[in-house]
Amino acid sequence: MPANQTKTYGQTLTLSSTKPTRSGYTFKNWNTKANGTGTSYSAGASYTANAAVTLYAQWTQNVPTTYTLTYNANGGSGVPSSQTGNGSITLSSAKPTRSGYTFLGWTTNASATTAQYQPGASYNLTANTTLYAVWKKIDTTTAYTLTYNANGGTGAPAAQTGNGNITLSSAKPTRSGYAFLGWATKASATAAQYQPGASFNLTANTTLYAVWKKVETPPAAQPTVTIRNYTANKSVDYKTTMTFTAITTDAPAGSAIHWFINGSDKGTGETYTVKQATSDYTVQVKLIGADGSVLAQSATETVKVSNGFFARLIAFFRQIFGSLPVISQSVKETL
Repeated sequence: MPANQTKTYGQTLTLSSTKPTRSGYTFKNWNTKANGTGTSYSAGASYTANAAVTLYAQWTQNVPTTYTLTYNANGGSGVPSSQTGNGSITLSSAKPTRSGYTFLGWTTNASATTAQYQPGASYNLTANTTLYAVWKKIDTTTAYTLTYNANGGTGAPAAQTGNGNITLSSAKPTRSGYAFLGWATKASATAAQYQPGASFNLTANTTLYAVWKKVETPPAAQPTVTIRNYTANKSVDYKTTMTFTAITTDAPAGSAIHWFINGSDKGTGETYTVKQATSDYTVQVKLIGADGSVLAQSATETVKVSNGFFARLIAFFRQIFGSLPVISQSVKETL
């Protein structure tokens, strides 16, 4: 910004030639009004009025320039389309081809032997520019070796030799607990780059590593055992006979059902009968493995036996007439 100037009455004042600056704008001139509707003066112009004045800078907004980026296949074919922009752009991911050559990337020098930029990379476009393809002639006289590494598995295919395009072996390695995804050039890869039987450009001695994905094995089903028609607390008459039935799921081979009455093991079998009970008792069933371990157990069922005077008297007469109650929990409550 120019410094303030002092005008002598009756004399011409030469305005400062210094121009202010503003980001994104170009200085146009000075004006006696901020909105530009007053008298305009250019930098370094003459001011003759005999009056104090404030001059306001007038600006023109800069219009961004659009530049063109052109691709030159430099002896190849399949060049990407031109791009336009100003500043950072993303280079085309398309790659040209040339028989007998390997594409290395792009450069600003047509005779370069090394690439400056790769397809899909960022590029700062600040002028009209041409990028030239960089090529490396394929050596067709040297035989290269492709080695397969099972990378923790077994059954890797035999090594192959060649120069240029070869077909990968269709054989697949195996690994217990893992699924084979394909091949990659890094042993630590988690995604495959190549599949068995696919084409591969062999231009150097190379090792392909098997890529594996761990197979998640669902947990084995756990065995269960329950008492059919289980009731936590049940009341029965004096000298009632009850038959209980066990229900099992996923019971392994060699396991057995054991019945526990009042906590004591009373034997094995799908059913167990408590005959003419005269006092309360508990029933529980357990699934015992071949090694004697408890694989599963049911909730405990408590059976309360009515054994008061009248209950005993009723049972006495029922016994005389052969009508003592018999209950099978597997079918219905009372027979």
